[in-house]
Amino acid sequence: MADVLGQLAYLHDSEVIEISYVLTDPNSRKVILNLKAHPDTGHQPWDDKPLRVTASGVYLLRCESWGHVLGNEAINAWSQGVSDDTRSQLAVHTSRGLHVPELEFTVTFHSGSFLELVCETVSVEVIKEPEENDNRTEPIQ
Repeated sequence: MADVLGQLAYLHDSEVIEISYVLTDPNSRKVILNLKAHPDTGHQPWDDKPLRVTASGVYLLRCESWGHVLGNEAINAWSQGVSDDTRSQLAVHTSRGLHVPELEFTVTFHSGSFLELVCETVSVEVIKEPEENDNRTEPIQ
């Protein structure tokens, strides 16, 4: 786990394909980011590969997303920690005796969008290339 935490910074400039908030298991909510890694991440095993980043045991997901951007979205930075506002809200939960996981992240995107995550674990895996025209969702007509 410590290796993965140190390597998350290498995700800069990765193209964001999809972000999913998975609610099927109420005991372990997940946030999944499907990415196409930048060709020169600084971490050779990920260079130019499709990746799946999974945050499990999600306690908090805070997201601000700007959809006005032309072209693909990309990660600007993946850093440890959350905003002061989020930290103060988490302190209220802790003061009430709730278990707040220790992993805190802020992911910023080139568009100005961001997401904050507080979770139990995070993992990164190289996944197989998706089939061309393999869309997971159908548009609403």
